[in-house]
Amino acid sequence: MKKIISFALVFGMLLSVMGVFSVSAEAGADRPYVFMDFEEDNVAQLGSTKVLGGTFSNRTWKADGANGSLGCVSYTAKAGQPDEVVNVTTPFKLGQTYRVSVWVRYVTPLQGYNPVVSFFLYSKIKDGGNAWKEQAMSKTATVGDWNLYTTDFLWDGSVWAKIDGTFQPTTADLSYDPVQFRIRVGSAGGGLYEELKKKDPYKDDGEFVAKFDIDDIKVEPLIIKPEAGEKVNLYGTNKLTYSTFDNPYPGGIPFSTGYAMGNDAGANKAVFTSKNASPVSAESGSYMNVASPDGAYAFNELMFNQDVHANIVWSANHMYEIKFDFRSNEMVTKNNTTATKGHMAVKIQATSATLNTTDVNGLSGMEAWAIMPNMNILPLDGQWHTVTIPFQFELKTFAELYRNGNPLLIGMIPYINPSNRWDPVHLDMDIDNLVVTDLGPITNGDMETGSGRATRTYRAASAPAHKEITYDVFGWNAENANLSQSENVSADSTGTKSMQVTATADGGKAWQGIALEKSIPKYKLSFRAKAGDSVADGESVPFAMVLDRYAAVTEQAQEYYDTPNYEFYTGSNTVIKSDEYAYAPDASQEWKLTDEWQYFECVIDNTFDAIPGHENVNTSKIKPRQPFMYFDVNGNAAGTQYYIDDVYLEVYEEPTKFEYPYVENIQPVSGEMVSGETVTISYDFVSEKGLAEKETVGRVMIANEPTGKAWACIKQVPAENGTVTFTLPDYALGKFVKVEFMPVDETNLSGAVSEIALGEVKNAFTVSPTITGWTEMENAVNGKVDVEINLSTIDPQQITVILAVYNEKNKMVASEAVTKTVSYGDGVVPIPISTSYAGTDASHAKLYVWSGASVDSAGKTAYCDEISSVR
Repeated sequence: MKKIISFALVFGMLLSVMGVFSVSAEAGADRPYVFMDFEEDNVAQLGSTKVLGGTFSNRTWKADGANGSLGCVSYTAKAGQPDEVVNVTTPFKLGQTYRVSVWVRYVTPLQGYNPVVSFFLYSKIKDGGNAWKEQAMSKTATVGDWNLYTTDFLWDGSVWAKIDGTFQPTTADLSYDPVQFRIRVGSAGGGLYEELKKKDPYKDDGEFVAKFDIDDIKVEPLIIKPEAGEKVNLYGTNKLTYSTFDNPYPGGIPFSTGYAMGNDAGANKAVFTSKNASPVSAESGSYMNVASPDGAYAFNELMFNQDVHANIVWSANHMYEIKFDFRSNEMVTKNNTTATKGHMAVKIQATSATLNTTDVNGLSGMEAWAIMPNMNILPLDGQWHTVTIPFQFELKTFAELYRNGNPLLIGMIPYINPSNRWDPVHLDMDIDNLVVTDLGPITNGDMETGSGRATRTYRAASAPAHKEITYDVFGWNAENANLSQSENVSADSTGTKSMQVTATADGGKAWQGIALEKSIPKYKLSFRAKAGDSVADGESVPFAMVLDRYAAVTEQAQEYYDTPNYEFYTGSNTVIKSDEYAYAPDASQEWKLTDEWQYFECVIDNTFDAIPGHENVNTSKIKPRQPFMYFDVNGNAAGTQYYIDDVYLEVYEEPTKFEYPYVENIQPVSGEMVSGETVTISYDFVSEKGLAEKETVGRVMIANEPTGKAWACIKQVPAENGTVTFTLPDYALGKFVKVEFMPVDETNLSGAVSEIALGEVKNAFTVSPTITGWTEMENAVNGKVDVEINLSTIDPQQITVILAVYNEKNKMVASEAVTKTVSYGDGVVPIPISTSYAGTDASHAKLYVWSGASVDSAGKTAYCDEISSVR
């Protein structure tokens, strides 16, 4: 068999469904996931499908599915908002990310409409009413072409429901499992049908209709099996929902009404409008426009009240990146001056007056709001620009930075006058792709980011509201030390930069606050370190990693946990805890720095007992004091130099068995990538829990390109005895094929999906002759034959190519013959040929491809029809 070109572990699933369109004989029809490929003509089962919100008058199976697969389902929708419904029988797991996708081909003329495909998860709320979560996508589509719609969503229990007569965000009744998954083709406000009706109606028997085909409905959780040594990022996800403005839902804007505060009070509230994407916008389906009312001037403070269910909890010592796309259509001052450049600030504000937190460094009564000015000047030129603002609270706080479970608000303040951002303006601007990314408990641990600026917010009577911090190495603070990026890195590092630290006075160090969640009992901290020029070659010096929780001022009511002021880690299993700075460098300790890079790791115990007498304290929002981390190299005397790199903080877990089954050692057994050939692939089923295999299904997928997401299913094959066997159909010719393996254990638990790429499907034996042209000045004609053998059972072929030239009376005036042997594995073999002729009476040429090792033995088999060319 031809060599497989790639192997990759991908995603898996744990979902069980009673699928509409299911056929008991189909592979995977009763499996714990949703994957309907419509490759069989199962029209008899389609009639049992329940459709809500409308009726399909015609739902039929049709040949010619996505990417040329065998079949699909064709719809004629004669109602405003028809849904396709999948009944879910296995609960969705809270905190699990799911991937949904479907192929759609539009038959009805689109009249310039950008169709939306929506995926709805239906559940219940506490009073039993219906609730739903929607993911929607819009893309430019052409009638007659297949379009793949796919998206990921986190099932966090957040839903929409009709409460007291209005649609509003709320939380699902998590004791009531989601019951349905719906697919809606068309906009949320009435579907493709309504859009067409409003424009140029398309009629069928006097009725408005929308016609489209669908293929490969897929709903499955993303289960990723971590590779050995993989650093899992527990943060890094957008903390906002509906922040790309692509999700149509009741109300039209994924934030509650904002306001523009000004001298005219509430009369000049900004108007928020959802708009479709224009060619110049960022790649998205829609964006949000914010504009002052006609003739109004206001303080341009635009607050967006995030949905109540999506609490934005700002954790102390985390660095956040606030990023969004911005376009100014108009900003005009009260003296009718149109600005050409401006600034942007971001404001964070709690819904209550004061944050429920007290800092332990003397900053008590922390106020709720924080302004983060962006120092970049923004061109107000009608073009899209990206605004990025790093932000953190770097504090030893006792509590999470939010109030009574309510969300914080996030807003934007575009302004013209840098000395007074409150100068009123009349504005019209667009906002898109608002993302708040948690950069994790350690910022820039790989040291790849150089100098930069971030806003650190204290906001208390004894400190400024905000402080712009400039970093020489982003995220790392210098105290009596010089910090710089260095290209001196370990050969084992995946990065290209490290941090060089040079103490300029005794005690000099590089530090940053790190965030340890009290719900996580243990962390693993790892890093690489090396001594600098202050240590002679071949020598070593003791050093320690220090966690500093010292607080100059504490409040007894908040000091619940008995945390030490300092922890000195001097070995992988050695930690010294003290209320005084008591590290004494010891030449016998495990950790020592030399002039060679070394890898270090230790386990941080994050569990602390209560201080006696505080057993009755409400600790729901109280957490142990957060540490500042730095390194002590033999006392950090002035002139000490060292390098730090690859600092990672991970959740430490005792070695455990992976919960889900998976497959490994995927290998070809027999067959080749030739149309009509039967292919067998073997694999090993693995359950680290020791469970037996129930059934594994192989999904055979095709695509027009070897990479990307645009794969369509052509067959689902149940495995037998650790192998999956299938025949490559003729319609896969010229396409690329991969096989996805979905393992299931005896408890009906689906596992991590693995895939193997098989390459392009070809013919067993191809002969492609061409006459490439006449050369008039030299009285010659040229030709070429491309030959390829793709099936190993075909013996080497002796090829004779003859190029003959004839006159108008069909008399041969010249000829040339070339012979060549072509074998399996040679790839595409070109056989060029050329012949010259005398005189000018040549009129046409013919090229023949015969078997045989010479002209004398040629002609036993004609590999292809002769081809001709006229002079």
